[in-house]
Amino acid sequence: RSAGIPCRVVNGMADGVAHAWNAVQLNGEWYHLDPTWGDMESGIRYDYFNVTSEILLLDHTISPDYAMLTSEQICGEDDQKPQLFNLSLPDCNGTAENYYARCAILIEGLEQEGDQAIVSEIVRRIGQGKTSISFQISAALDYEATIQMLFERQPYKILYYLTEANRRTDGAHQVDLEQVHYIQNKNQRAVTVMLFIIQEESR
Repeated sequence: RSAGIPCRVVNGMADGVAHAWNAVQLNGEWYHLDPTWGDMESGIRYDYFNVTSEILLLDHTISPDYAMLTSEQICGEDDQKPQLFNLSLPDCNGTAENYYARCAILIEGLEQEGDQAIVSEIVRRIGQGKTSISFQISAALDYEATIQMLFERQPYKILYYLTEANRRTDGAHQVDLEQVHYIQNKNQRAVTVMLFIIQEESR
């Protein structure tokens, strides 16, 4: 709200524990935004950055609207805790401002024609100081097969992309090719690559 973004608190459950997150309105559409689940030990993740209810409900539960509950449920009765509830939540079905839709590098194929554009974008982001880069796998591709060809078997395209990126940098920031980790998000057809950047003075 301080940033001028319409925002509401959403009550519910995550991993069986009472939890709260936000619903935000951007360009007239509503999205779920759970910053708590974006702060991971492995770094910042964007799996819950402007997602639809359909995506969120895969591992979150949204508490019912207060109008669906009795006053006893809302207030608690007979030593029972009050029921978690929400106040007239909007439908969160926007997709245009989803993090991966806006910010991930789209992989439409693993042929050479698309390589240079992907490498150029990786170089640009490393130059901005990014230590994680997200990719989204086109719906036209098999997600699992593409992940395997990127990371687990020939042609190991991610290694090719990062090697080429290293060749294009000025030497101040090189990716350590021995410390590349990735986190899949099959629900959103995405994968985030965590990078370790070798600063020039440490080499």
